Formats: sequence, structure tokens, C-alpha cells
Amino acid sequence: MAGICAKRLMPYLMDLPGGRKMLEAVIVSHVDADHITGILDLFAEVERARADGEADPVAIADLWHNGFGSTIDDARGSLFANIQAMVSQAGRAGVAAANGSIAMLGIAEGAKLQRMATKLGIPLNGFFGGGPIVVEGATRPAWPFGNASFAIVGPTRENLDELRREWVAWIERHVDGFEMGDVTAMANADTSVPNLSSIVLFGETADGDVLLTGDARGDHILQGLERTGFLAADGTRQLRLLKVQHHGSDRNATREFFERLPADIYLVSANGRHDNPDTALLAMIVDAAEAAGRHPHVVVTNEAPSLDWLRQNRPPAQHGYTLSVRKESGHAVVIDLATGAVA
Repeated sequence: MAGICAKRLMPYLMDLPGGRKMLEAVIVSHVDADHITGILDLFAEVERARADGEADPVAIADLWHNGFGSTIDDARGSLFANIQAMVSQAGRAGVAAANGSIAMLGIAEGAKLQRMATKLGIPLNGFFGGGPIVVEGATRPAWPFGNASFAIVGPTRENLDELRREWVAWIERHVDGFEMGDVTAMANADTSVPNLSSIVLFGETADGDVLLTGDARGDHILQGLERTGFLAADGTRQLRLLKVQHHGSDRNATREFFERLPADIYLVSANGRHDNPDTALLAMIVDAAEAAGRHPHVVVTNEAPSLDWLRQNRPPAQHGYTLSVRKESGHAVVIDLATGAVA
């Protein structure tokens, strides 16, 4: 899970059959505020229940999360310290440091999440021995879950090294300007950098393969699948479900990505903000499927202007796909992999 709203999640969990609710793993794909805030709210609800002498509303067996300090920053925390200083300096100068502040907020909230997990006695990356979650370092590569098993296919250490280089290069490009009083660069900081660290899961189930992508780049996902042997070089692999990366942003995928990973069901988590899902990405999914004679089901969590564009420019009946959108009254999107039904 990631990027969820605790107020929406809790009623859904309470509606599940059985007794005490158990989450075997809470997975936060990367340090980005929109993927962490909802989980912080969930942990806060557990903390509140304990303070009031109530039973935990939900039991959490493990937290999967790569903190900035354990994967990107050095032992002294110099990267985060530099970013924090630059944001503070921009703020004192009255510059709207929106993008830089967003990046710093995600890092800070990731650290807060880990502190809360420790306070609540929730193991951090316990399945992996407590270390960072990376392809090369997954000491137990397959995670059994019912009749399915999941493997880590991203990030690789190469991805994390690239991410660190990008942070260092950004600081080096702008630090002289900040020291000279030019703080406007923070307003244009690239908020997509943390996405390179996204945890990506590949699952083999009785009903077909699933791919959970976080906000990872498509080329990194393909590399991770090839490196772990789930995808042949330049080959394809049929998926039952593909959770489309980065809220349907066309910056993170190409048509080749969807051609190499054809899916029966595409799940897009987006609410229309920042133009997501992008019309170009929706067109890629539909056009790649139509060219291959496939008839996928596109499932979107919220109505958005781009869906109106899709219906008008790629009518489902004419282009061979179906489109479902979560009802506003629904707490979550639930997909039955066996039947493809959406509730």
C-alpha cells in the first residue's frame, strides 16, 4: 500500500470478514509525501487507540520502506542537511520553494514514519533482515502471500547510485548561487528525483502475474525484471495486472513499456492533479493493446479530465477496451484477479 488515505482505508479494513485485522506488510514505495502521509495517519490511529486503552484497530506485521538516510544519504546525513539548509534559506528570502520543500518534506516524513514504526514496535524491513530493500540485497527474494509469491525487481543499487548522483549534482549546480543570494532555483527543483528509489514488486499468482510499480521509471522496471530473470532481454511477459507507475504520468513510461508488458488489467491511481493520468499515457495503453488485438480493462481510482478525453478520442466500444472508475462512495478499488471483476 502507498499513497492511501487512512480515513478511507480504515472503514474498508473494518468491513473485511474475520476477527482482528492483520496487515502482513505495509509497503511505502519511496520517500515522497503523497506516498507517506496516509500511512502516517494510519500509524497515528494505532497510536491513538493504544493511548486510549483500546486494541489496535489493525495489526501491522512489517513495514517495508527505504529511508533516505539508509539508501541515498551518507552516514553524516550531508545530502539532507544541504537540502534542508537551501530550503530554509529560500524561505527566509521569501521565495516560494514549493518543489524543493516537497522533496524535503517527503524525506522528513519518511524519517518520521520510521520513528513511529519503532515506537509502535513495528519491524522495519524485517522480512529482509532490517536492511535496505534492493534487488541485489534481498536476502529472501520471494515473499509468500497465500497462493502467490512476490519478488523485489526494483530498485537496484545502480538506481540508488544514480539517484545519489542526481541529488549531489543538483546541490552542486545551485549551492554557489544560494551562497551568493540567488535562491530562486529551489522553486524549480525537480520533484521527480525521489521516484528513482521506488520499491517495485513482481508477483506470481495462481491467476496470473502482477506488477506493482510505485513511481519507478519504465526503463528501470524493465531492467529490474530482466536482471531478476522474470523478463527475457528484449522479450515480453504477459501480466494479469499492471499497476501503472507514477499516477499515469507519461514521463515514466513509453509505448514500448506497454508492448513488452501487456496486461489484462491496468490500474491507475490518480485524481486528476498535475494532469494525471496523462492523456498520452492512456493513449499508449489503448493503442498498444489494440495493435496487438488485446482487450484490456483499464481501472482508474478517480474521475479526471483525461478520462473524458479518452472516452471521446478512444471510445471503448471502438477500440476494444473497457474502462472502470471507482465510485465516490467506495473506500477502495478491489479487483478480483480470477474474474477481473472490479468492486
